[in-house]
Amino acid sequence: MEILEKYPKIGLQVAKAATESSDTDARWQSAVLLGRIRSQPAIELLKRFTDDEEEYVRRRARMALEGGE
Repeated sequence: MEILEKYPKIGLQVAKAATESSDTDARWQSAVLLGRIRSQPAIELLKRFTDDEEEYVRRRARMALEGGE
């Protein structure tokens, strides 16, 4: 994940793909990444994870939006 933080445009693309993934780990880890990127496009994408079917993904997304990773 650290490498994606160094390249936020790529990180955004990976996170966007994760919104469609069935892999819960990919989705919550993407939420954390987006919280670290903190750009406006990242925040908008992060908001999608707050409606995820998995409670853990929603919780990580809310934490990231609040700045608590």
